[in-house]
Amino acid sequence: MKLDEIFRGSKGIEYFFDQLEEISENSDCYLLDILPMTVQDPEKYAQFELVWEHIVDDKDFLKQKAFFVEEERFISFFKKLWLYNKTKVYVHEFSRPNERFLKLIDVEEEIFLWIKKNAGKTISVTSIDKLELLIRLGTRDIISNIFVYEDMEIICWSTGGLAWRIYFNKPDVIELVKDMANVEGLYLYYRQQNT
Repeated sequence: MKLDEIFRGSKGIEYFFDQLEEISENSDCYLLDILPMTVQDPEKYAQFELVWEHIVDDKDFLKQKAFFVEEERFISFFKKLWLYNKTKVYVHEFSRPNERFLKLIDVEEEIFLWIKKNAGKTISVTSIDKLELLIRLGTRDIISNIFVYEDMEIICWSTGGLAWRIYFNKPDVIELVKDMANVEGLYLYYRQQNT
């Protein structure tokens, strides 16, 4: 499936939700993950999984430290992609109260207001600080965003904490992106559709 207009057109990402949902639900996607493949045993995975909201509430400092290490890998990876691409992000709407949002992300209130103002919109990301914030919001499952890296024609969904779905419109960039992920200690693998 080609989405050429999402990469070269002036419309926001929200105009393509139906197509993006279809791509995301099909096995056309890859997974950027901290693990080399999907874990099939849900009980084992539940013991291993790092979910920021639980870690911060339980004040589990060892797990927080482990989470930060993994989160930094995602931030570094996506910042490097950003260097080579025009980048736009659809910021999903969210309903978290101000106090909860600030506890989960630990930023100034003005950042909360910036996110709230841009919720439900596609924004062009030219600031590395804003990019990093949007990545953190995704890794911490605070807001699910859709990132479009226009030049390489890559779409990334931040809908799974430390596992992001990725769609490649240009198959010739997959190996490069896989190498970039490996350098950061992340894995990029073809996502098998659940049967």
